Amino acid sequence: MALRYVQAQLVQVIQSAGCNATHNLEQRLARWLLICADRAHSDTFEMSHEYLAQMLGASRPTVSITAFILKGRQLIEYNHGLIHILDVAGLEKVACECYQVIKEHLNNYAEFESSITA
Repeated sequence: MALRYVQAQLVQVIQSAGCNATHNLEQRLARWLLICADRAHSDTFEMSHEYLAQMLGASRPTVSITAFILKGRQLIEYNHGLIHILDVAGLEKVACECYQVIKEHLNNYAEFESSITA
């Protein structure tokens, strides 16, 4: 089980590194927000623009501008570090294909974990 977990985490790290190098900030931010929502099992979670900037390899002001664009499209809402995804399907359209790759690996791990603990 530990090996499957490490594999899922490694896929996420490698995919995220490649994503940060090739996709635009809007795509990367959408991917990151969707992954966070998946892991939190909620469309609402706490996350600062500073933390997002560090995770996405961008400046905080640039992340804030990009988040403002997503907010303007009514995909997300945010206020004082609290982010709420309003339109998951819309955000998925903005995100690059990396989101689906990471999600698939994390789901495979979750299914495996459920099958051995049941």
